[in-house]
Amino acid sequence: GAFGGYPQKAQSLRLDVQIETRKYYSFPHVNHQLITVSRENVGTLLRDSMKLLITFILSVSFLSSTQAQESVQRVALVIANAAYKDVNALTNPVNDAKLISAKLAAIGFKVTMVTDANFKQFKDALSQYKSDSVGSDISVLFYSGHGVMLDGVAYMIPIDVPKSAVSDKAGLKETSIGLNYAIQEFMGGKRKVIFYDTNLNDPYDWEPPDSPISLKNNDPGNALIAFATRRGGLAEDGHKVSSPFSSPFTNALMENIDQHKELSVVLRQVRANVIKATEGRQQPWVYDALTGEELVLQAFKPINK
Repeated sequence: GAFGGYPQKAQSLRLDVQIETRKYYSFPHVNHQLITVSRENVGTLLRDSMKLLITFILSVSFLSSTQAQESVQRVALVIANAAYKDVNALTNPVNDAKLISAKLAAIGFKVTMVTDANFKQFKDALSQYKSDSVGSDISVLFYSGHGVMLDGVAYMIPIDVPKSAVSDKAGLKETSIGLNYAIQEFMGGKRKVIFYDTNLNDPYDWEPPDSPISLKNNDPGNALIAFATRRGGLAEDGHKVSSPFSSPFTNALMENIDQHKELSVVLRQVRANVIKATEGRQQPWVYDALTGEELVLQAFKPINK
């Protein structure tokens, strides 16, 4: 586990204390032994023994709580494409993937990271993820790379997309992975969370930013999709000195995702951070169809809270 496993069953602990009057008192201690102490030191010994007992009880309670938290199965697939062959290469997606993978692992997820995937590798990664996420309580998909929104559907673009395919909408659809399709066909788990760190614009047709995103027949079900930008918007690939090695959206996720708070609260802070970092040019948007109790991605509760 995250804490290197759990201790063996606690042994029975006892300390026999003999006072000058030959009366006996028992306290927890590692070894069973007889010690003679003066009456003046009994109070100190009592306090020290009680501190040991309280520490032991708190440790057992914390480990039990941690074990309950870790029983929730969390899996994540992180895909980042940067080394495009026929279209413009990107700077930061692989950095984004490394950062977010480490963060997700630190908060209790089993993470698979795939970088610079062509169409086949992309589909293979999704197929493996389908097996990995079966029976999970929370499944996460993170994507960073080139992306578009065509006819209301978001697409993830593999690195081998041919330049000829980008010349028309139908060709791009055939050589890309629809986000709705990926969620419905390849994401298992009771609740699904998707972080889509790329553009939501349609390079072929202009559509109003507030027009609805189409789910058509690919309803993602019990899912939340956090888009790095609103409909029609662009997602920046790093911004000046505030985020030179990661996108503003990933940077904001890194700063907030490990909070032990409900996900909707975390994403509101992410949105605020991105708007500030990009001076309003980029405004994240969330599609939330989750049901049930609150969703907290951080698996471990803070010790002192």
